[in-house]
Amino acid sequence: MNSVAVQTVVGLVDGAVTLPCEASRPDPDDKLELVLWYRLGSKLPVLHLSPPALVLSSLRQLDRGVYVCRADFIQSPSRVGVTNLTLIGRPPPKLLWYWRGHLLDNTFENGPAGAVRNTLTLHHLARTDLRSELSCAASNSNLTEPRTTTLRLQLLLPPLDVSLSQLPDHLRAKVTYRVTCTARGSRPAARIRWLRGAYSPIVSGIRELPSADPNITVSELTLTADVGEDSLELTCLAENAQLPQRAAISATRSLPVHYPPQILLQIGRTLVASDIKEGNDVYFDCQVRANPPVTELSWYHQGKQLVSDRRSNVMIIDRSLVLPNVSRHQAGSYTCGASNAEGHNQSEPLLLQVMYLPRCQIEQQTVFFLPGRSFELRCQLQARPTQVRFKWDVNSTATEYRRAPLTRFSTSGSSSSVQHRLDSEESAEVRCWGSNAIGLQRTPCIFHLEPAGVPEPVQGCTVSNSTITSFDVRCKPGNDGGLPQTFVLEVRDVNTQQVIHSVSQKKAEFHVRGLSPGANFSVTVFASSARGRGQPHVLQVGTVTMIPDRIAYSRSAAAGPVAAVLGGLVLLLLLLAAAVIVSLRRRLPRRGPLKTAEQEAPEVTGSGRDQPSPDLLPTGSGARSLSGFSDCSVVSSPHQMTANYKSRLKRTDEDMFESADHVIPNPLDVYGHRSVDPVRTVGSLGRDPARSRSAHMPTSAAYRTFSDCGRLTVQDRDHSAV
Repeated sequence: MNSVAVQTVVGLVDGAVTLPCEASRPDPDDKLELVLWYRLGSKLPVLHLSPPALVLSSLRQLDRGVYVCRADFIQSPSRVGVTNLTLIGRPPPKLLWYWRGHLLDNTFENGPAGAVRNTLTLHHLARTDLRSELSCAASNSNLTEPRTTTLRLQLLLPPLDVSLSQLPDHLRAKVTYRVTCTARGSRPAARIRWLRGAYSPIVSGIRELPSADPNITVSELTLTADVGEDSLELTCLAENAQLPQRAAISATRSLPVHYPPQILLQIGRTLVASDIKEGNDVYFDCQVRANPPVTELSWYHQGKQLVSDRRSNVMIIDRSLVLPNVSRHQAGSYTCGASNAEGHNQSEPLLLQVMYLPRCQIEQQTVFFLPGRSFELRCQLQARPTQVRFKWDVNSTATEYRRAPLTRFSTSGSSSSVQHRLDSEESAEVRCWGSNAIGLQRTPCIFHLEPAGVPEPVQGCTVSNSTITSFDVRCKPGNDGGLPQTFVLEVRDVNTQQVIHSVSQKKAEFHVRGLSPGANFSVTVFASSARGRGQPHVLQVGTVTMIPDRIAYSRSAAAGPVAAVLGGLVLLLLLLAAAVIVSLRRRLPRRGPLKTAEQEAPEVTGSGRDQPSPDLLPTGSGARSLSGFSDCSVVSSPHQMTANYKSRLKRTDEDMFESADHVIPNPLDVYGHRSVDPVRTVGSLGRDPARSRSAHMPTSAAYRTFSDCGRLTVQDRDHSAV
């Protein structure tokens, strides 16, 4: 291996230097292909150049060292050259630190290879030092400007303060609040944590709010207090995550929590709820938790508020309810209620069950029986426990007090029934007892057995709503004799005594329909039971009679427009007939003076049938004749007709009854005139004689009147009837 000569090249700091490379061609015909420069100790080439020289500028002390040059030819072997670069700069520079224009540190030291170093350590930096500028100046001559480098001071700062906001004076349970925590002065931004109480971190309901100031961090917490928390301690922690050695700062608030009373009702600790017997002393404790404190406490039994009353065995002592010598009537649901400023609450119901001896639901009963027929007796008791064992006995003789047990009976819980039969009419007495886990019933249930009687007659029967085909009958029931009774109504024809209508029902109220107009009936009402029939109550009832004019009028009024036309035609025919009659009368010779209507025409019943009142009429001698309105009379003048009408009113005024339903239009006279006062039916009621007697009558030569006979009688001037 051939040795290589080392060349030395000297350069100045901050100057430039050219390092030569021995790359002469050994063969003039050969060509240089590549020149590579290496710095000693480095495997990678520094440069690969076609010109062989290496130029370095702005030299630094670090540029010192040995450089190797390798020249590659196309044909000839490579040639290597070595150059040692040495830098010189004298005297060595001074390194000084300046802060805000003032010299801070002038101590420096010379390092290896001519390097100079000044290390600055700052203590007790303050927040005001943030972004301060530090300058390092190097100088070795007063003739040149010092070289300077400047840096800006950045600081890691912990938060200065932390605060809670948007908090009320107190919290209400189950109400949502939004609370904010603000941290100031941290670089970078502070990390905020929330605590509920002293150690319970809050991880949900938190969000960071944007802030225009990078030194301010705002965190918002959605908070809901729970019922039962009298106080809630809320803590906000702020810290700089890049300063773990610095403790977090915090802000804490303790807030009272208001909520309605929370109530727990318990039976006394010394009592067993399933073993309360009548006569025991019972007490309840009402445990209340509330904020603010309770202002009112109340007790309820079956929803009804209780008050302290020794006579009622109720004592309220502080938050306890005492029931000394408890009775079965005090069993049931109990609640305790409490109120404060937040509202009113009641406890869950507590059921008090009181065990007691069996008692009769009905202590004494009277039962009616039919001799020879079986009947059932049901003994129903009130007891707790409800499983009851029964005992029955009977005293079946009224002359001797002798009792015999009844062994054939059925039992279901607190109810028992027995089938019994008495063959005689004598009274008897049956008793039943019950016993349960508490003991034997003290007083038996007694059934007084009495033979049933026949129902009593109905009373006070009245007839109403009479029409031409129907009427209503209503009676007051009598005593049923001890057995269920029904009421029977029978309607008989007064002439044939044949039953034409019969009905049986539970109430003594009947509506009879489908009868013949103007007929009289015998109505029988009686009560009936398994024991027999009661005495009948007999009524004489008649339906209303419709006279022809009334019938024609009623049909005309109900027929509509067609009937009105037909009625007009009939009226026209009647007028023509009347005109013919008048003409014939004028042609007949006069035979003498006119007689009065009462001398000429006798009283005639239109139908040959008495017209009873539609109201209830008693049988026998109490019936009255109503013939005063049932004749057909002829009068010759309106004055005579009025006088005749008045005389009849005098005879029958006490027998007439007025009903507006029975008023019919006035009949027409032979000239087609209509009288002012209406003619009334037999059933019409006439309790206003003054109005009837003052009625105005028409002034025609001849008149007609209608009654039950339905005929028209006309008296002409020659006293002959047409």
